[in-house]
This record gives sequence, C-alpha cells and structure tokens, in this order.
Amino acid sequence: MTIHRSLFLSRPLTRLCVPALLVALASQSAAAPRQTPEERREAVRLEVRYVNLLNEAGLAEYADLVLKDVQAKYPEAKAILKTAALEQTLRLGRFDEAKKVIAAEPDQDAPETWAMKLLMADYFFTRDRYQEADAIYMALFKKYGSAPPAALAEFYAQSCYKYAQMLIFLNREADAIGAYRKLLAVGGLEDGTFRQGTFELAQLLVKRAGGEKGEARAKTLAEAKKLIEKLFWKQDVWFGRSVGLLAHMRVVEGRPETAKKLVDDYMEQLEQIDEALEKQGLEQGVDLSSLSPIAECRYLIGTMLAD
Repeated sequence: MTIHRSLFLSRPLTRLCVPALLVALASQSAAAPRQTPEERREAVRLEVRYVNLLNEAGLAEYADLVLKDVQAKYPEAKAILKTAALEQTLRLGRFDEAKKVIAAEPDQDAPETWAMKLLMADYFFTRDRYQEADAIYMALFKKYGSAPPAALAEFYAQSCYKYAQMLIFLNREADAIGAYRKLLAVGGLEDGTFRQGTFELAQLLVKRAGGEKGEARAKTLAEAKKLIEKLFWKQDVWFGRSVGLLAHMRVVEGRPETAKKLVDDYMEQLEQIDEALEKQGLEQGVDLSSLSPIAECRYLIGTMLAD
C-alpha cells in the first residue's frame, strides 16, 4: 500500500504516527518517478507545508530531518528553502547559528535578508528576548524612516504592524501608537491594512485619553476623531467598530446620552454587519464574534448603565 504525504496535509499529526509515516514517505521518495520542473516545484511546496505541520505538532526534530532531506533532494529550490531552513534553526533555539546564516547574506538590505532578520525578531519575542527583537525592528525603521523603497513597502508595513502588536503585549502603548503612525505613513497601503491600522490607532488614542485631562485629552481625542472619520465612508467591520469607538469617545468626554443616541442611530447598519460576520464565520468555520460591533456597543451601554 502506497502512502502519499499529501493525505496528511489536511489533518493534525500525532507523535505516535510520525515515525512510521516518515519511514513510509522515505520509501515513497526512493521509488518516485522522474518529475517535470513544475512537478518538482509543487513537490517542494508540499514538503515545506509538511515540515510546518510537523512543527505545529511539536515535532521540530523530525521536521529538521525532513527539511534536510528536502534540501538534498531539490537543490534547485535553495532560495525557496532558505527561509524555511532558517525558521527550522530558530525553532530549535539555535540563535547563534541563525545569526551566522543571516550575516553570510551578501546584501544585508535585500528584502529577503530583512525577511530573515524579522523572522529572527519574531522568535526572539517568543523566547522573551524582547530587547533583541526590539533592536531588529528599530534598525529597520531607522534605515527607511517612513519612506521604504517600493520593493519593501508591503513588507515594511507588515513589520510596523507586528511591532505595534508586540509593544501592546509589553504594555508599551505610547510606543505602539508611534508604530501605528509609521504604518499609516507608508504610501500605497492596501485598503484593508489601512482601515484596520487606522481603527486600532484610534482605539489606542481613545484609551490614552481616558487617563488624560484638559488640553492633553482634547488633543488626543481630536486626533482619534480625525482617524475615525476616515472609516465612515465604507460600511464594513471597521466602520461598525468605529461607531462603538466614537460612542466611547463621547463617554470619555462626559456625554453618555450622546453616546447612546449615536449607537441607536446606527443600530440598523450595525446589525447588518453583525449578521454578515456571523455568516462569514459559519462559512469559514471560524469565530468572528470578537469583531462584532454590536457586542462592543452593548458592553459600552452596559458600562454606562452600571455607572
């Protein structure tokens, strides 16, 4: 009976099945017929996915063996496998080895090299090595400011967002606000990225305003309001959540009645967005309730009533 690796790519792997599976796959590989270039490219893609599934199953050492086998079998895919190999090294905690791999890259400012550096920053973060992760992100921002070259624009924007999330996790919200501003300053942002980043920056500003007074609060809320206004022209989830955030602003300003009226005025649109999210969640098999504007508004109104 021939066991095909693709059969295992859509289901979880267990520690018990993997040793036998690897033996079967090794036998299959030895007997595999000659492949066309397109078939070899597809095979590499499946192998990398298989390695990722092994890692997700907590089998990093097995994944390392498989990846080494793939590198030997498909030498023409060296560039594609480079980042996968680096990630495997990082998963195993071999940071010094990973640093040497990156240092050996001939162009330290190439997009591929920065991708490797940021991948290492991600793993520094997961190992609580926050200062080292922070240093990599700051080097990127210092290098390009708010105007990265076109080839790096999308990657740079993703890095700004990931950095902001890391800072929020570390309770460095003032720095996270700066990271979001860097993100929104990048030209030609994809619309979804722009709208999500705009909302999340406004959300941080409203939270900051809650702890401020007088002129400082007014200035922070004015910036948040300008951001929210940019989200009202399109009725998507970020519009819906912005209604709740604008109502929250009214509460911070000491106008709870205005906040409740605002929610009531937009309730029909909010319900439509909520229904669309529920339908999308069922179709995709994921829980999208955390994005519900209705839930946010109900929580806000409940808080006002309690006060």
